[in-house]
Parts: sequence; C-alpha cells; structure tokens
Amino acid sequence: MKKPFPAYRGTEPYVFVCYAHSDAARVYADLEALNSEGINLWYDEGITAGSSWRAEIATAIKGASRFLFFISGASLQSTHCLREVDFALNNEIEIVPIYLDDSTLPGELELALSRLHALFRESDSMYMDHLLSSLKGGSSERIERPKPPSKITKKRAW
Repeated sequence: MKKPFPAYRGTEPYVFVCYAHSDAARVYADLEALNSEGINLWYDEGITAGSSWRAEIATAIKGASRFLFFISGASLQSTHCLREVDFALNNEIEIVPIYLDDSTLPGELELALSRLHALFRESDSMYMDHLLSSLKGGSSERIERPKPPSKITKKRAW
C-alpha cells in the first residue's frame, strides 16, 4: 500500500505512529486526516534507505512528543510494534492508545497502559475530534506555572 505523505522531518514537535502494516488502510486514513489538521507525524515512511531502521525508529521515538499506538490483533502480535511501545514506555513518551478492534491487551501492556484514556476508533462517533483534541490540546512540554505567593506562617513547636 502506498504511503500517504512523507514522514515529518524537522525541529517542531511531532507524533510517532506505531501500527501493524496489515492495518495500514485504516491507519493511513487517520494519518491523512491528522496531517491535514497540521499534526506533524513520523511513521515508518521516514526510514532512510540504507540506514539502520532500528536506530532511526529509536531516534524518532525519543524525539517524539507523543506516541500513537494503533491497537489491533495484528499490532499485538507484531514484535516490532511491541518493541516500539516498550521503548516509548522506557523513555517516558506519552502514549495515546487507539483501539482498532476489540483486542485485549496482554498483561504486561495492560499494566503499562491501563492508566491511560484510550480511544476506540470504531465505536466512538467523535473519535477524530477526540484524537485531535488529545494531540493539539495537551503538551508533553512542561509548562512553568507561576508559583502562588508564599504564606508566612508561625513556626510551631512540636
């Protein structure tokens, strides 16, 4: 299947995309929609010919502000996808889980991802709105908030 557009290369924040190739038709439709909304996306189209694909993927994951994990029976069977998710978790990259079907996560992934709000592509009538909101609204960069004024309190003798 033809890749829909070039993977993002640049210095602005971008999203890493993890999916099984057998799910490409559904995933590429979502990627095209996100790309048209100005979301920078890196996916396996960005692997340079003749390079170490593992090194390129590792670099892309480490540099990502978010990690989209398209969950399906196929992606849960893919050692490549599972390695990428594990690497993202180890590098504390924010993961956005997207279920393409009713797959059940294996125990180790359930433990790691159960605290995250997942999106359900097929059953959420506002799926793309929710996905865009999660990618545009949040930021993995720390925002320095003004500190509240310090209160002067009396010392207590314990």
